[in-house]
Amino acid sequence: MKSLTAYVIDGHEVRLRPAPVEREWMDSTDQRFAYRCLPLNIANAHGWEILCPSAFSATWDGRRGKDAIRIRSRSGTVAPAISHFGDGVLTFHVPCLFRTEPGVECSSPVL
Repeated sequence: MKSLTAYVIDGHEVRLRPAPVEREWMDSTDQRFAYRCLPLNIANAHGWEILCPSAFSATWDGRRGKDAIRIRSRSGTVAPAISHFGDGVLTFHVPCLFRTEPGVECSSPVL
C-alpha cells in the first residue's frame, strides 16, 4: 500500500508511521510462533503503526469483569485505553477514519 489517509475527528492529534513487517516481540516467541497468527501477519502487511498519544500502565488481576483491569496514566493525561469488554481486553479508541487506495482492503490496526 502506497498511501493511507487518516481523517482526524474532533481536533485530536493522531501520529502514524510506517511499520516493519517483522517485529522483535514476534521474533522472540518460541519458533517465531507469533508469525503463524494470520490476523497479525495481515495487519503487519499493511505497514502502518498508530502511536500511543500518552504513557499508561494496565494491570489485569485475572478476573472476568471490566473492573479487573487497573489502568493508570500520568497526571494530567487521559489513558488511551479502557476496559470495555472484560476478560483482560483493552480497547483503544482511534479518533479518525481511514481511507486506503482504491482496491486495497483494510484490517484492524495492531498497536
